[in-house]
Amino acid sequence: MKKIVVFVITCLILIVGIAPVSVAFAANLSDSIVLHLTATHTDNQVVINVNMITNTGISGMTLELTYDRNVFEFDGYAQGQALDMDLISTDLSEDPTLPIRFNWLKKNSDIGNDFSTGNILRLYFTLKSDCQGGSYEIGLKNVETVYIKNNNPTLKSAIIDKAVINIAENKITEIEIKEAETTGGANLGLIIGAAVFAVAAVSAAVAVLVVKIRKGNRRRKSWLKL
Repeated sequence: MKKIVVFVITCLILIVGIAPVSVAFAANLSDSIVLHLTATHTDNQVVINVNMITNTGISGMTLELTYDRNVFEFDGYAQGQALDMDLISTDLSEDPTLPIRFNWLKKNSDIGNDFSTGNILRLYFTLKSDCQGGSYEIGLKNVETVYIKNNNPTLKSAIIDKAVINIAENKITEIEIKEAETTGGANLGLIIGAAVFAVAAVSAAVAVLVVKIRKGNRRRKSWLKL
């Protein structure tokens, strides 16, 4: 009896701990912005389009370009039609070893959020002549995404794909788009599955406990009749 009670209490604690986490990740996912990449290429050039397909509202955003500088030469960028914001990039001529960042800011310091979708950025790369074969990623890292909530700036997450560039004999052979994780860095399915398992375990334990209690009561009644 004591073991069953302890087991029930443990499962209840597990549910109480897991449920808020599941809700938190689900809420975080529903409030994220989603950026999808598309790409075209020739034997030695790559063009990557950054498209905002889900925009829950932003007032400013900073993305950092990630790529292998030993493999690709970054040739520049063009601003897309989506997002009615000023786009400012880091000055590449100052120090080429520094991260390349793109900053979207509301025009004229307007307070509010932009909810537009579509292409926000186009990136151009050239394959270096001494590149070895292999697979290399080009992507964008979310540094900061801000939106206005109740007149206050608040941070939110950005979910972004990556482009995998396959190279053979110093030629680009294929580009694959690696879809971004959409669980905020945790496996939401496992979390929910664990919660369901815990609920089932508690239900089973309670059922066993009820059966044992009933059997105990029957034995007492039989003993009293004697």
